[in-house]
Amino acid sequence: MNENNTAISFFDERVRPWQNGKIEKHCTTGRIYKVYQGWYRENNNGFAKLSKQFRETLASYLEADYSDITTRGFMSARYATSDKEEHTMITYTERLPYTGSPEYDKCFWNTMRGKDDLYAELSKGSNTETGTYALPNTSNNKYMAALEKESLFRRIGTVIKAYGNGYRVFAKDTKDIARWVPEGESIPVYDGIGD
Repeated sequence: MNENNTAISFFDERVRPWQNGKIEKHCTTGRIYKVYQGWYRENNNGFAKLSKQFRETLASYLEADYSDITTRGFMSARYATSDKEEHTMITYTERLPYTGSPEYDKCFWNTMRGKDDLYAELSKGSNTETGTYALPNTSNNKYMAALEKESLFRRIGTVIKAYGNGYRVFAKDTKDIARWVPEGESIPVYDGIGD
């Protein structure tokens, strides 16, 4: 993996022209970098550790200076339409209203229960590289709380918290195997006995 190639992958996968050529005020370069970090976590790749590395990689890839691919605003910079006129930045915030809708929530859980005909309804919440689907927004906290309550999980890792710099999972060496348990069935704890 060459250094910072995830910045280029992110740019190629998650860019599009600004709607009507209008640059959104909220899409600062700092926010785009945070979106890139989120994209990186979803795809489990290495990433540019600093926003400066991210900016420099994009500028190099576009064969332009940083000043050419951005526009300055009051106390902030935003990515502008680049010399490749068709490209500009896009964020995951577009997905949040969709994954936060009651329809997505209902389709997601019905699909997870085996109703295969609903997969098409989840397309806007899917990750094309991993083939996974985003949890409904309302379920994120509930799901994390449920994981924290399970004693087997707590033996494997401590509480997961995100502080804006990525997720940290403190794990220990174990021979346990992670696997799905059908809905309503008990979680086998014999694998964790003796750890």
